[in-house]
Amino acid sequence: MTRARILVARGSEADLRLARQILDVLYEIAERTNNTRYKIEILALRALALNAQGENSQAVAELRQAVDIARPGAFIRVFVDLSQPMQRMLDRLAKHEHTAETIRRILATFPDADENLIRSARPALPVRPPSQGNSTLFERLTPGSSRS
Repeated sequence: MTRARILVARGSEADLRLARQILDVLYEIAERTNNTRYKIEILALRALALNAQGENSQAVAELRQAVDIARPGAFIRVFVDLSQPMQRMLDRLAKHEHTAETIRRILATFPDADENLIRSARPALPVRPPSQGNSTLFERLTPGSSRS
């Protein structure tokens, strides 16, 4: 998997072809072993390789499949680990997909996610008013003399 990631990152035509061959073999293994996480990662890497080779429709299909598999288990880290190229692909896909909410949740976890995207992906949480009881922020953990 690491070798395929490096080849995709290097991005030459020969590297991308070899990466796709490696990923195809790894996908067969992931299928046989029912390894969902690796299937998602392999599909996402294949999408990046296909996109770099200009095969955009096939890249979108692979990425769609990865997102569909990832949705039930809330697999997010796999996409974030693939960095900015994956972020850009997901951003384009979110504008046209039925899985846009899932994709927005994934995009919201990228380190440099747009603040508006983060707000739209998170459900609004109710704000609890502060307690009227004890307004002291700190409490001594051990008895002792107080510092003055």
